[in-house]
Amino acid sequence: MNTQEKTEIEAQPIRAGFDGFEWNALCLFAAKKNDYRTVIHGLHLTRDRIAATNGHVLMSIRNNELVRQALKDLPDEGVIIPATKANITTKNHLIDIEVERIEDQGVTRITIGDAKSEQIVYAIDGKFPNIESVIPQDIDAIYLQNKKLALAEEPHFQAQYFELVGKAAQLINKSKKSKLCCVRIIGNAKQSAKVQINGRDDIDVILMPCRV
Repeated sequence: MNTQEKTEIEAQPIRAGFDGFEWNALCLFAAKKNDYRTVIHGLHLTRDRIAATNGHVLMSIRNNELVRQALKDLPDEGVIIPATKANITTKNHLIDIEVERIEDQGVTRITIGDAKSEQIVYAIDGKFPNIESVIPQDIDAIYLQNKKLALAEEPHFQAQYFELVGKAAQLINKSKKSKLCCVRIIGNAKQSAKVQINGRDDIDVILMPCRV
């Protein structure tokens, strides 16, 4: 394979599909435009997951095998996509994401398309926070530990972030048949807490505790 053929192959756009309601739920967690930390203004897409955070609460959805295969050529560091809400109104509505590196312009162009519209945005330059370090792993151990906590040791969280969790849970539930929408919070005062949404093991919502 010559250099020109190799370059043409590497330049091919990377395409994947995502549930529209889940995409919009992630957008809720991205930082607002007035936050000076521009890298958290968007959704961080890697081969393994897509995530968003405002620095106090985060949401991460692990990609299924089909999406991982579609993203196999994505760079190791992933890409930060500006948080752009998709126009989704029906159940099981997928949106297509196309990631294309334009070398002569030094930018990564992302096309976000659904049945009604298509948006073009450009990747946010920078390094996304290492969110994996704050996601609790051993949930069963944390749950058992919480049973021994004194009242003063119980975790406290800023109430405003529960509104985000509630809105996200309702959006995610729209893609399912169940009308019941509930969450379970597991954590303690010394580390971040994990929120489980309707038994979705592939979704991590993390709340950072606050001091009282």
